[in-house]
Parts: sequence; C-alpha cells; structure tokens
Amino acid sequence: RSPSVVAGAVPTSEAPHDPRLVRRWPSSALLRRIDDASTAPRSAWERQGAPDYLMPDQIAQLHAASEMPTSSVEIFVDAGSGDAVLTVELPPYGVAHVSIPLPAGEATPF
Repeated sequence: RSPSVVAGAVPTSEAPHDPRLVRRWPSSALLRRIDDASTAPRSAWERQGAPDYLMPDQIAQLHAASEMPTSSVEIFVDAGSGDAVLTVELPPYGVAHVSIPLPAGEATPF
C-alpha cells in the first residue's frame, strides 16, 4: 500500500467553525525521492566495474547518479471536507520529501 499524506483544512478567521471556508490548496507539490532506483551511486559504480580509481567521466556519472530527482505530484482536494490528499508511492526503505508551495503571504492551510 502506498503511504499517503492527509492534511486537514483550517477554517479562515472570518468563520472559525465553517469547514467550507478554507484557504486554497495548490494543485501540485514538489516531490524529491531517495530509494534504490534514484540517488544510487553505488549501483552506477558497480556497473562501471567497481574500479578502485575513477576517471573524470566516471566521477561525473557517479555524481549524476547521486542527484535527487524532482517531480510533481498532484494534490486532490475533497470538496466536502476541504482535506487535501496526495499519494506518493515508495519502495521499501524509500524516503520522500514533499514541498507544498504556497502563494506569497498565504498562511499554511494545515
């Protein structure tokens, strides 16, 4: 099963108990992952033959293999509750960093 992040919406100050009056969620978030398929310089080094001494192009390949890729993940907002839901699929022992961009001056919606 994929881990999910669910954040409840916070009512605005105009109507503190009305869950329909919530701040707007962005439509997507920025996702960075660390797992065996990304940020994997060891497997790249092994594909190079596990050399004791590296050539400059091999070092560049290992640096590229260690980069943390970024992608976008869609945020779905439940119209009734105002809850924002995003789903991130991770392999075992994978780690994800999710950044939710908010417009300048906007308070955190959760």
